[in-house]
Amino acid sequence: MAKTREVLICSKEVSLRGRPGVIGPEDRCYYLCDDYAAFAEIKKRNPAPVKIRLLGKEFHRTVDDLSRPFMDLSHRINRANPSYAFWGTHLASRNSGAIPLLKYVVYFHCARKIMETAEASRLVFICDSRALARLIGEEARNRGMRCRIEKAFPERTKPAEQCLRLAGKAVYFLLSGTFQWIYSRTLTNKRITGTTGSRKVILRSWVTAGSIDKAGRYRDRNFGVLPAYLEERGKEVWTIPLCFNLDRSVPAQMKLMAESGYPFLLPEQYLTITDIARALRDGVAGLFPNLEGCEFEGRDISCLIREIHLSVSLHPPLLSYNSIRYLLERLRKSNVDIERFIYPIENNPPEKPFILAARRSYPAARISAFQHTVWLKEQLGMFFLPEERAWLSGVFDAHGWVDVYRRLCPDATGESYTWWSNRGQAWAKNVGWRIDYQIATPGIAALARRAEVYKAARFSDHAPLIIDYDSDGLN
Repeated sequence: MAKTREVLICSKEVSLRGRPGVIGPEDRCYYLCDDYAAFAEIKKRNPAPVKIRLLGKEFHRTVDDLSRPFMDLSHRINRANPSYAFWGTHLASRNSGAIPLLKYVVYFHCARKIMETAEASRLVFICDSRALARLIGEEARNRGMRCRIEKAFPERTKPAEQCLRLAGKAVYFLLSGTFQWIYSRTLTNKRITGTTGSRKVILRSWVTAGSIDKAGRYRDRNFGVLPAYLEERGKEVWTIPLCFNLDRSVPAQMKLMAESGYPFLLPEQYLTITDIARALRDGVAGLFPNLEGCEFEGRDISCLIREIHLSVSLHPPLLSYNSIRYLLERLRKSNVDIERFIYPIENNPPEKPFILAARRSYPAARISAFQHTVWLKEQLGMFFLPEERAWLSGVFDAHGWVDVYRRLCPDATGESYTWWSNRGQAWAKNVGWRIDYQIATPGIAALARRAEVYKAARFSDHAPLIIDYDSDGLN
């Protein structure tokens, strides 16, 4: 067969219209998206002998190959943007910000490999990103191939529509933030004060559907009995809620938290309207990071980074989380003395602004991170550097700690999952990950008798991992 001479890049939207003859039986066609419902529909609209291929194992091999250089790229972007505004964006996170960017970088490098080796007279790539199409087109032309790009791409990638979407998010944040600010002042819950002599500890924890039961009792999904333990030792414990995956509106959740009697520290009750506007200002300032020198494996991918960054920017809940800076400033000015901050490590965007705000307003306070989720390689290992994974392996191998569930259930697979995405019916199809662990010393692990992932009721995107221990042995 002849070497490839032409490349056609189609948008997913164009392909879904099923224009006959766009993809021919002699073309070698690849689908560079993760919308598999659309993939199935496109295949229906392009019946045999037209064949549309997924990347399959090549995608996963490329993830492994690019994991270290991708982390280096992520570090370069973060070092070039040390501002509070940038560190409150998805792009600054090694978790949620990196996932979509890595996905599209892998798509691009898979396309490069295909152009190097394919012998079809024409290659066709179907994608849903204008920037990805541009990068693939530039690569094809650099290789001396003719390239044609279909112009219809998603609205989120078009500059004019993107500006409108961002403006809409900003207006929604201001309106909803103002309403929540007004509503919070009607609640009669206890407020934190600058009482002298009290030893205050601030926990920052996720509050989700099921965190407060029908009887109004609050269960901390991150810290469990830790608040009670601290109170027994004379601490005054307050929890700043991060609302996520709720089954009701935020104001309704605020009312539920206020009526629970639990010491929630609701930010809206301490912020001013100006603070809400300042949080939006920080979000706008984070829209335009310094992407100079964003070369990856010999190619400038700044257009791809910018497109993804703008598509997830000014997310109203994230803007609300990032108002922590102004909350802590208000507490400090009210002479609220805080001796320790505790938060859960998840590599999520709210963490970095929280740490920076605590250090800025309370430089003498201790900041403790509680890792309630162990990010092993089976979950998001590509987002940790090899030396970081080696350190975690050393916790088990060199220091003798035990993964208790795995000791009791060495062959468990699907029944071991403790987390499911809220997308794509992951819970119903049991497409999940095992990311919640009980790690114990060998002596305590030897007392473990039974393990279960509780799925009879769903409290959040995580399921409780229950392990029964021999209580006589523990005593």
